[in-house]
Amino acid sequence: MTTPIEATVTQWAAGDGVGRLKLSTGEDVRFGASACPFPPTVGLVVQVLALGPHPLGGRRATAIELPAGANVDALFDAAGAAPGLLANDSFIELTDDVGLLGVVLKEPLTTREQLRRWLERFDATVDFSDPRATVVTLEGTPYRVWRCMGELAGGRGVMTFARHEPFSLEKLREQALASVSLGHRARVEALTHHEALARYVSRCAPGEVAVIAHQARGFLAEPAAWVARRRQEPLDGWVWQTRSRGGDLVMSGFRALELPDVFWSGGDSPERLHAAACALVELGRRPNPGESLGPLTVNTSDDAWVGFRG
Repeated sequence: MTTPIEATVTQWAAGDGVGRLKLSTGEDVRFGASACPFPPTVGLVVQVLALGPHPLGGRRATAIELPAGANVDALFDAAGAAPGLLANDSFIELTDDVGLLGVVLKEPLTTREQLRRWLERFDATVDFSDPRATVVTLEGTPYRVWRCMGELAGGRGVMTFARHEPFSLEKLREQALASVSLGHRARVEALTHHEALARYVSRCAPGEVAVIAHQARGFLAEPAAWVARRRQEPLDGWVWQTRSRGGDLVMSGFRALELPDVFWSGGDSPERLHAAACALVELGRRPNPGESLGPLTVNTSDDAWVGFRG
């Protein structure tokens, strides 16, 4: 074949992955799912790019595409939900493990068309081919997108971004800390690596309900407040400072940055703990007891927590 042949789908058995086409020449040919990179439906007009013999006789289409301008997203939407849609419990469990930043939405996003319009506004590319999650590429870095649509966190749904990695954040952090301690690399630079995501979320969030920094105990802020925090100090878009029931000052969220969370027993100055936290990010590894981080001295240190005195 030198030019595509227009054809119409006349039969399609989704369970078997086989169907038939009527070519514009009048010939009836078979085709299978392997020749068709989209979900076919009866009556759909397609372009046949290649034909070959069929083992049962006659010919089969071996390569099919849609005509120019066809709405591919709508075909996939009709065949099933876009990847990455989870129920509340599954979403919470997953984002506790891998979620970095989330955006609480004013309106639900349920179709591929809606997701593509929302995600591609600010120089992102979207890939729906992974059946487990939508993948969005930001400044050359891929992130998985998980979403939960419903009345939660004060909005109509949550869209969450996670690193496109085979491991949980906890495993990634263990590997990063071990690599640094063994001298395999000089420092952990996850904060820098996540700047593309932070910039993207800061552009997407205005007009929505809130931003969630999942690893900081579910740190939730209105978009303007979150953007203002990270403009003042990039670390503050990821971590949250509270006081524990026992009276300790605590900052959580460092797991996303491949570092331990921090606390200060009997601490009386949030500003001093913040300065020590910034020094921890600059250090880029788990510190040793007795080391100074800004105005505070490390008292205890393991892969989960760094405790200060001073």
